[in-house]
Amino acid sequence: MKKKDFILSLYFMLIAGVVSICKGMDRSFDVRNYHIYNPYAFLNNRLTTDIMPADIQSYFNPILDIPYFYMVKFMNNYPFVITFIQGFSYALLLFIIYKTAKLIFKGYNKTLLIILSVLIGGTAALTLYNIGTLNHDIFVGDMILISIYLILKSFEKHSLKNMIISGLVLGCICGLKLTAGIFGVAITISLVCFLPEFKKPAASIFYFIIAAITGFLITNGFWLYTLYTEFGNPFIPYFNNIFNSDFVNCGDMLKEDFLNLYPQNIIEYIFFPFYFYQHIPTKAFELNYQDFRFATIYVVLIINLFVSKLFKSDTEKYGINFRQINFLFVMCTFTYIIWVNTFATVRYLTPIASLSGIIILASLIKFFDIISTKFNLTTQNIQYENINFNLDYKKMVLPLILICTGLYLIFTTVEPSMLKRIPISNKALDIDTMQIPDDAVVITVSGSAMLIPFQNPKAKYVYLNAARFTERNVNILSVKTQTKIINMIKENPENVYFMMDMAIYNKTMRLTQTALMNYTGIDFNKSACKTINTNIANKRTFSFYVLCKAEIR
Repeated sequence: MKKKDFILSLYFMLIAGVVSICKGMDRSFDVRNYHIYNPYAFLNNRLTTDIMPADIQSYFNPILDIPYFYMVKFMNNYPFVITFIQGFSYALLLFIIYKTAKLIFKGYNKTLLIILSVLIGGTAALTLYNIGTLNHDIFVGDMILISIYLILKSFEKHSLKNMIISGLVLGCICGLKLTAGIFGVAITISLVCFLPEFKKPAASIFYFIIAAITGFLITNGFWLYTLYTEFGNPFIPYFNNIFNSDFVNCGDMLKEDFLNLYPQNIIEYIFFPFYFYQHIPTKAFELNYQDFRFATIYVVLIINLFVSKLFKSDTEKYGINFRQINFLFVMCTFTYIIWVNTFATVRYLTPIASLSGIIILASLIKFFDIISTKFNLTTQNIQYENINFNLDYKKMVLPLILICTGLYLIFTTVEPSMLKRIPISNKALDIDTMQIPDDAVVITVSGSAMLIPFQNPKAKYVYLNAARFTERNVNILSVKTQTKIINMIKENPENVYFMMDMAIYNKTMRLTQTALMNYTGIDFNKSACKTINTNIANKRTFSFYVLCKAEIR
């Protein structure tokens, strides 16, 4: 690494770490639900001891969550350090955007274009929201961008080594977080479309695919095998309509999980990126936000498609290799088509948001070149009274257009409200250890599995319902699994407990009682409820936990 790049990377790390601390600690629903429990269960061989205590997310690949789990284990008294380190993935994102912009912009106003690319790409609404969080979307973006960067480098100087590393990185991140698979498919299809650009097209795509498959198996092969061996479905509970595992009773859980985020009609499908605006019912995320980057990319992509057919543009004189931009256009198109029909969750599009500055700025330069050529806009002499002024469109008007566009995209961005971040306290995690008997059966509900690593490991923690599914009468657990829970309760009715979030206490109790009656035919009363004190109980999250003993009737 060059000295300049090294210094810049340290600067990005400092910025990212400070921003992460300022935002506070992540205690979102997913953190309270599975980001702490999953690595604990994996490292302590609890996969079959407990029964889905973290809802359907109990069986996600735990590898990405292990670093944070160990930081909490060994550095729990240094929460500021942990939170600072959590910002490093954002620093890497900024650095990769910088390197990609530097690769593409080599001539005209390259310093300005690189700075604007980093500012636009690094300030997307969901990117800002996710700095320092445990959902790993920024880290996924890092790996995807590294893969894309290596491919773009091969456009200039063919290198099988770069293609192999690109495929390996892409495959590894797709294995670690399956939602990245939309980019795995889209990038592979885009490479096939651009094979003539490579000196050795057959070898390039072959080694890339082999490397991607290898990377995927390295990070996820063991986990898929484990899930298939234990439950008969390597993606449990998803795609159970294909694998028919007798552990769960659900079909297309993917659609069920993201039901409210999808476009609902043909108009929304066509104009979906324009719905990422907080003054209308915001789509693609659980909280309102505002981001015009995706709509802008959508517009420039369509304009570019028609303009390229009608007019010729010499972007080479600006030092831009538009083959690389076209590759990004194609990749974005395929990613969007796959994304809108699978997840439709905008935070999974972090890599596209990060590339938005590069794509939009390069497109504006191309459009300007076409217009200036057609209307012969070069230099215009302006005379006003005694003032004689030469207006150079390329040196003065174009930079102004680029700067104004960048500032508009940045300052109209509204990230989601920070309801789920809390101020940093004395410990990263501070949770009471309750008196739970060794042979107890503890029934958990969504959002409470984070407490399990701090409780008696000899007890068994089981799941009965998740509010968002039970109200739609979707029973996730199969009859076989329900029978197992019934037997566990009947064998030890004196030691049955409930661990739940007080934020949804009444609703949770009602749904849990209904689910227990429906699943097991057993009714109960709650008694002897004790508060589980944690350092996430505050006015922002309103999350207070209780442990209740169940009186089985």
